[in-house]
Amino acid sequence: MGMISIFADGAALMIGSLLVSVLLCSLAWMAADRLHRPWAALVMLAVVVCGLLVSPLEQSLFVRMVSVFTVVGALLLSFVVLDRSVKQETAEITRARMPRHPRVNRRH
Repeated sequence: MGMISIFADGAALMIGSLLVSVLLCSLAWMAADRLHRPWAALVMLAVVVCGLLVSPLEQSLFVRMVSVFTVVGALLLSFVVLDRSVKQETAEITRARMPRHPRVNRRH
């Protein structure tokens, strides 16, 4: 019975911290999407992780695991942020290259 409780505690700790991390990352992404600033999600996650690690809660294994999973989630989220910023820059360049008044080919 002792062995089962060890595995159950470990599984609950892992699944719970992973769920909290996914929740934090998705909330940060939704907030940044509402602000129309994708990079703000990374800033919010960095603030949350630093706040968790500085607080007295840092001694908890659950909080440390949430911090680690949140950092991994932020790294994965950075790929989306970079992809969106590249697409936005490309769209801005394309808009800038388009002529203001399109020429109409008229046959005389």
